Amino acid sequence: MLAVIDAARSALIEACLQGQSLAQAVDAALAQAPDFDFGGWLAQSASSGLLIGVCPV
Repeated sequence: MLAVIDAARSALIEACLQGQSLAQAVDAALAQAPDFDFGGWLAQSASSGLLIGVCPV
């Protein structure tokens, strides 16, 4: 499935792919959009299959 995402979601995903911590990734998203809703993103990502698990870094 392909989806268009905004700059905040893109920044969060890119930060995670670069191995940054979750806190750093959320900060990157908030830098793009101060009203970024992490809880909303998390729920949508889990239900869509984008997020399938977590691991310690």
